[in-house]
Amino acid sequence: MAVKATTTAKAKPVVVKEAKETKVEEIKTIDKTAQENIELKAQMKALMEQLSKQQSQPNVQYVQNNIARSVKVMSLIPNVMPLSTDGRGGNKSKVYRFTKFGEILTIPFDDLQQIKIAHRTLFEAGAFYICDEQAVESLYATELYKTLATDEVIKNIVKLETMEDVDTLKTLNKIMQTSIIDTIIDNKSKGQNYDRNKLYEIKSHFGIDIEEKAEELKVAIEAKEKH
Repeated sequence: MAVKATTTAKAKPVVVKEAKETKVEEIKTIDKTAQENIELKAQMKALMEQLSKQQSQPNVQYVQNNIARSVKVMSLIPNVMPLSTDGRGGNKSKVYRFTKFGEILTIPFDDLQQIKIAHRTLFEAGAFYICDEQAVESLYATELYKTLATDEVIKNIVKLETMEDVDTLKTLNKIMQTSIIDTIIDNKSKGQNYDRNKLYEIKSHFGIDIEEKAEELKVAIEAKEKH
């Protein structure tokens, strides 16, 4: 009886392609993470260097040194204007009393910092004007002061020498408009002459008759002086 020869099937080689690809991807991920960490550290280092430079800049140091010096401040309000470090004039506060338009007082910078906070509305309206550019910068008010009329502009408006002064008056905030008009009324009551065309323009725009108000103020002052 013939015996059939048997053949043993050879085992197929194990496929390791997928394992190799997975290993490559893992290596790529590790490399990417490491690179990101390096970039992050570089960014943090650059940020720390930038912060260090900012802390050593003169304007930051100025805020610290400015505490010991005083700053000239001008009142742009015609009436009495007390400015206190607490906003209330309490026993522990310091009070700086302005009595008329254009008056200048010298105020220590640290007190001025507190006054800015306590009288924020008046500060932002420019009712008292800080005559010191570096002090304005140290109070972080540079952008605000770009929108305010300077003390010289206000003084010119009060004189009403040109119609442009009236036009500028119209652009100011309500507090400053009232202050300037009151100053003009006060000056008129004391005999200062103004061009009637400009006074009429103010009356037409603001509804305030300066000549009439000045006469009323003059009569009131004379009556007070008699008593």
